Amino acid sequence: MAKLEVLALNTELTAGSKPQPFAVSGFDKDGNEFDTLDGIQISWFLGSRRKIADFQKYQDQGPRSILQPVGAGTGTVIAMCTDAIYKNLSPGLREITVKSPLEFEPENLVLLQHGRAPIKVYFEN
Repeated sequence: MAKLEVLALNTELTAGSKPQPFAVSGFDKDGNEFDTLDGIQISWFLGSRRKIADFQKYQDQGPRSILQPVGAGTGTVIAMCTDAIYKNLSPGLREITVKSPLEFEPENLVLLQHGRAPIKVYFEN
């Protein structure tokens, strides 16, 4: 195996929405995709500055994983092969964005401490 790639149905998620599936594919040096990665030890991680999603219980191992979006922000879903024979294989990466179900008007709202401004809050369903 020469390359890992993280696959996603959707990379633009909303906090509190349904869990989202992710999978990893493996490719040889010529770019041919392996039929399966079953039996290969894969660990999943999420890189972000704040908590934007959680892996569902027992879904952080194996070729498939499920993420529950929980907070707004951006991050990277990371799949690493933990088999010793693949120790030099780079991890598969997929950028994701989790947006809040709340929207503010005006859109670029910035308030200083004790500041006041007329705002509208919309809940996106």
